[in-house]
Amino acid sequence: KAQAAEAFIQGISRPNARQIFDDAIPGAYDDALGMADMFFGIEMPALGEWSFSPQDAKRIGQPVLFVLGDESPPPFRDIQQLLAGTLSQMTTTTIAGGTHIFDIEKPGPTADAIAGFLGVNPIVGVPVAH
Repeated sequence: KAQAAEAFIQGISRPNARQIFDDAIPGAYDDALGMADMFFGIEMPALGEWSFSPQDAKRIGQPVLFVLGDESPPPFRDIQQLLAGTLSQMTTTTIAGGTHIFDIEKPGPTADAIAGFLGVNPIVGVPVAH
């Protein structure tokens, strides 16, 4: 399972994913591989059973931020296009030089994107730290 997890991680990111993870948080890559049983045994099957229809999407009235890396694999860009056609208040931000692990690769631009979105679309009733 660890080999499958490693292939998956590298498939959504880069061949040097270990270095990227461990540069951000030492030991993070091995921690991720150690979660292979949970990922393949619980998360992936649950995703296969999950239902989210265009009608479900149309019921979402809140602003939505969709973030992806400009080097994300095609399925993630396909998901973005599908959601953009159904979520009426979706904003897309693309992180330059990022793959699907853009938050690990590019934490500064990711944080800036989230902060900028929340600055325009504050969560009502929740104080925002400055």
